[in-house]
Amino acid sequence: MTQLKQTLHAIDQLHAQDPEQIDGKAKELIYTEDMTRWLEKLNPNASDELRIAVRSQHLCRWEIARAEYPMDRVGYLKWRTDLGKMHARKASEIMAKYGHVSNRLIPHSRDELTNHLVMEFF
Repeated sequence: MTQLKQTLHAIDQLHAQDPEQIDGKAKELIYTEDMTRWLEKLNPNASDELRIAVRSQHLCRWEIARAEYPMDRVGYLKWRTDLGKMHARKASEIMAKYGHVSNRLIPHSRDELTNHLVMEFF
């Protein structure tokens, strides 16, 4: 299995842990599969980084409940920012675990990779 496939598989394993189910399948796993199909349709030659970013959308989203933030625009934006950082951190940890680094993205640290993912894709 290629590094990209290992990385995507590990991301999918986290999505599969979503407690919210639709017809017996994790809601976020369904979402990521839909987004991956859409990316393939729009950009079949997408970079590995973009494929990972698309697959990492909503990664473990259930871990940060919207209800933990004020129910106003500021609270919503803070929740979304915190989610993006968490998605990027988790994606970067998986990328580091499977040695997935491209010529375009050569981080000096996992924090640098996380920051890049937040700025570029989230």
